[in-house]
Amino acid sequence: MKILHLLIVLLFFSFSFSQGFSDIGKKKYNNVYAAIIGISDYNEVQDLEFADNDAQLFYDILNISFPEFKENFTLIQNEKANERAIKQAVYSAQKQAKERDLVIIYFSGHGDVMLEPGAEEGFFLAHDASDSREYFIGGAVEFDWINKMTNLATSRKADVWLVTDACHAGKVINQKSVKATLSTLNSNFQKTTKFISCQAHELSYEYASIQHGAFTYFLAKCLSGEGNYDGDGTLNVDEISSYLKKEVRIFTNNKQSPKLSTSDEFSPFINVSPDVSGLIKTIDENTNSDMASRGKGIEEGTKSKELVQFEKALYEGKLYGSSSSAKELLRAYRTTLSEREIDVMQNLLIDALLNRAQRNTNIFLSGRPIISSIESISSTEKDLLEAAELLGEGHFMYEEVTDKATFFKAMNVIQNELSIKYEETEKTLISLQKKQPNSAYLNQGLGMLYTKMAQDNKAEEQLLLAQKKVSTWSKPRNTTALINITNGNLDKAVKIIEESENLKDNAGNIAVLKTQIYSASLELQSAEKELAGLSIEEGTITESEYYALKAKISQLKGRITLSESYYLKAIKEDNKNVKLLLHLGDLYKEDGDTVLALKYYRRAQSLNNQDVISQNNINLLTGKTNSKKMRINLFNSREVLSSVDLLLDRGNREEAISLLKNALEVSKYNPELDYALGKVFYSMGNNDEAKTSLKRALEKSPYHFESIKSLAYIYILEKKFSEAQELIKKYNDKFRFSAKWKVFNYEAYKRMQKTGNAIFALEEAIKLDPTDTEVYKSLYRLNMAEGNFNAAEKEYLRLKKLGGRMKDSTEFISQLVEQVEQRLDNGLKDNKSVSGLNLILKYDKYYLARLLSNARKNYQKLNYRVADIHLEKYKKYLFAMQGEMKYEYFRIKAYLLLEVGMYQEALDLFKQVTTYSKKECYIGVAMAKYELGHGEEGWMLYFRKSNDTRDFNSVAMERYRKMNRNKGYHTPGGR
Repeated sequence: MKILHLLIVLLFFSFSFSQGFSDIGKKKYNNVYAAIIGISDYNEVQDLEFADNDAQLFYDILNISFPEFKENFTLIQNEKANERAIKQAVYSAQKQAKERDLVIIYFSGHGDVMLEPGAEEGFFLAHDASDSREYFIGGAVEFDWINKMTNLATSRKADVWLVTDACHAGKVINQKSVKATLSTLNSNFQKTTKFISCQAHELSYEYASIQHGAFTYFLAKCLSGEGNYDGDGTLNVDEISSYLKKEVRIFTNNKQSPKLSTSDEFSPFINVSPDVSGLIKTIDENTNSDMASRGKGIEEGTKSKELVQFEKALYEGKLYGSSSSAKELLRAYRTTLSEREIDVMQNLLIDALLNRAQRNTNIFLSGRPIISSIESISSTEKDLLEAAELLGEGHFMYEEVTDKATFFKAMNVIQNELSIKYEETEKTLISLQKKQPNSAYLNQGLGMLYTKMAQDNKAEEQLLLAQKKVSTWSKPRNTTALINITNGNLDKAVKIIEESENLKDNAGNIAVLKTQIYSASLELQSAEKELAGLSIEEGTITESEYYALKAKISQLKGRITLSESYYLKAIKEDNKNVKLLLHLGDLYKEDGDTVLALKYYRRAQSLNNQDVISQNNINLLTGKTNSKKMRINLFNSREVLSSVDLLLDRGNREEAISLLKNALEVSKYNPELDYALGKVFYSMGNNDEAKTSLKRALEKSPYHFESIKSLAYIYILEKKFSEAQELIKKYNDKFRFSAKWKVFNYEAYKRMQKTGNAIFALEEAIKLDPTDTEVYKSLYRLNMAEGNFNAAEKEYLRLKKLGGRMKDSTEFISQLVEQVEQRLDNGLKDNKSVSGLNLILKYDKYYLARLLSNARKNYQKLNYRVADIHLEKYKKYLFAMQGEMKYEYFRIKAYLLLEVGMYQEALDLFKQVTTYSKKECYIGVAMAKYELGHGEEGWMLYFRKSNDTRDFNSVAMERYRKMNRNKGYHTPGGR
């Protein structure tokens, strides 16, 4: 059995049908007006089955019974039944009614009532209602507003009927609201005849066998004549009531009993309409009625090419802002098309604007504690203002739409962190609250504003009020949890999340918050597992949010390459998100990639030229000072901290301290500012002030990892090992699942020379998270320092595979060379040194050859000192080399000694060359002998035998060739 939740029909019901009234109703109605709404298909709340069928049936009945007034009837179904369309139909129906007129307003769909003290209000839900149950912001029509409309009609002596087929079993929005919904419908709408589908303690039912709700089906059968017990051709209140109670009870097995109430003054007599029987017969044959929405639009086949072009612009989302947009087309057609076509176009554009605004509103109302993007908030404000302009100031919805635009203007201020407008925005939101004292969304907005203003106590007060008004709405609770996560109060955040886990459709948002909690407590593997449970396809998280969280976790784990790829994916999905661009810029800056860091900081700056963070980083990386003095938002800790970095880079420590202290006056709860202040004091050698600031950060945020680390390292530096150990012991339990904490333990114990504890800490870290690069960095550094070069290579390869900072072998090789040479300088010419050299040549097989080449090139350029530096570096590795590799060293070194006048040493080395190679340096020996005063004895022999002169030093070659031609003119030692 399928079940329908709420069918509310406001029905001015003095149906004269084809024959008019008798007795009290001897007069005929001058006019009949009807607004008929049926919604089975909802965007967010649970769908119904046959609400649209019921609306169609009533529409068909009215057309049969009042054919002369069919132009006054409006039928709105499913996706066309947005808030504006419903209100416009109801407003138009009542506005035209006067004495001796009948207004019929029929609503079939969901209804809901807020039950929280001080916030009681009933609503008809439009197609695009949010499942947050905060309906004051849009997507629903208040019972109170409908009551005002019916009162306007009755004040002009028109008749009003209210018919409700409400609270269908299993499809209710909220079980607790069933009784309240029915009671509210009974108590309101004075001077109105009311048909209610069931008693306050019951539910209503619908059946696939009849394709309708039981109440609506039997009401139609009653009007066809089955309820005319006395056979006089008219139906009075008693007859209708008796028929419905009997038939509906029987059909539903006594589970549902309709209720009809009226005052004598407005008690109707309705003539039977036998022609309705044909509709009932169709239903009984299980043949569906034509469900196409009908109204005052233009039939498909009669649409002009202008209207077709206009609708195409709407379909493509080109509502305004370009020459081909719907707004500009409407402007162009005003002088050429009929008033009816222009009216249709204008209403279509208004609906498109308000529909898009409501979609973004529902994103805002979703349980996510943050707004999805700056772009969606900004466009929502624009859409609402455009819609208000088209409605005009005299329209009954103008103020409502402009108020909503004002709210999103406030959200824009919050999202863009425009601190200069915070006070004005606070006044605006409070002013809106006076108009809608029961609304929860305005408390939520104020809570978000106070969070940005670093007034967390006031923020939590407002969010608590929002929770009380709509206890099932998850967003206020989630925002409160986020405040506590940001401030490091993780225990409180966990408690809030546990209390709100059972809220409807909140699982995805809870998972996001848990991910952030795990990230804050550095349980990064748990954060990854939580995030893995979310689904982009199922809509529990947006692609941009998902990739941004993945990027942040990967960055915390040191997986830079992976983090980069996730940030790029997030930016692809939300390419105007300044914060994402800044985060990616920060990643590149930390990785030392200035070029790419500047690229993304400049992109962020191009989107928001008032962004202080991007400008500070551009100045920092380029070494320039921005000519335009930028106002720093003291409420924004990231702006403050980026400004502090810039000041420190320029050596302005006192200014940095002053800025941080001013920011702490405003943001009293922010531990990041205390931590930054501690770092500045430490850099100045003021350990006492540094410790005070770090302790203050930990009072605000017991989980502030960087403050714990810094405080411990200061204790270790001061040789206060017991204090350091006590601090570590205090936090061991809090961070017991964090690999990063174990790595910190290793570093701390190593500095305190507690080697056994240090190695144990690393082993524990690997068990906790084998994908955290910090673990392997520590192992890498350890093995490098101890000469375990093959083990260090394994850690390097792991880091590379995990996407750590070592993107290529450059850093690994440079560190390997440094460590190997250090060992050789210390006389450690052992197997470890040999394995180190082999690794160097594995990754850079030309490393040694390059040293010789550099020595040779500098020798030939007469740069003997530089040549000797390269040669001496090469010499360090001689012990591990084969003879052929040693030959070149002795040859070049001998020639260098020859050039600096050390002839005997050169001669000795020339003689050693033959020890390592079959090659002999005849020319070198000849030159050395000559310079030692041996005259021509031997050099004539050596000079003529050697080929050295053709392939080594052309300067020496020419000098000694001349000496050969002019025997006796070149004296020993001469130049």
